[in-house]
Amino acid sequence: MHNPYTPPESLVSPPPVNTTGAEQIRRDHLSHEASVKSVGTLYLLSAGLTLLVMLGYGAAVLGALSRSSMGVSEIATIVGLGLLLLAIVFLQWKLATGLRQLRPWVRIPTIVLSIIGLIGFPIGTIISAYVLYLMCSAKSKMVFSPEYKQVIAETPHIRYRSNILMTVLVVVLLVILISGVAFSLARR
Repeated sequence: MHNPYTPPESLVSPPPVNTTGAEQIRRDHLSHEASVKSVGTLYLLSAGLTLLVMLGYGAAVLGALSRSSMGVSEIATIVGLGLLLLAIVFLQWKLATGLRQLRPWVRIPTIVLSIIGLIGFPIGTIISAYVLYLMCSAKSKMVFSPEYKQVIAETPHIRYRSNILMTVLVVVLLVILISGVAFSLARR
């Protein structure tokens, strides 16, 4: 007996999954690629914050110079610290752009900075250990290779989609950070 309420049977099959070798390589390394680029963004934020510190330092120095007479050695120390901060900003910016563009040369300086960053217990140690893992893993060798650049060029349609929970967490952390800076500036 025929049931009129049964769903119709179809001879149409689902479309085949068409994954080329490049697509599979990209999918296998996509989360690692996104993590490396996120470290680049972290370095870029750090460069921006260091630049703000440098500008504040420069304003404080100009205020101190206008109120008192400093010796040559004191002025040389101040200028030296300013140049050191400027060099740090440039290094962070250069590493950030290299990481965001997956440049192979950026791995070694990032590893060196991460080893130094292990000293910053506990947060710096955790972040630096994670960055070391990212830079030294087998997937990192592939992500920074010229072959992977070709894979990216062949698969522009593949994009990393971040977890909504992580996005909310990052936004909350940024709001807390900005609130802390605003509160600190308001107390002065």
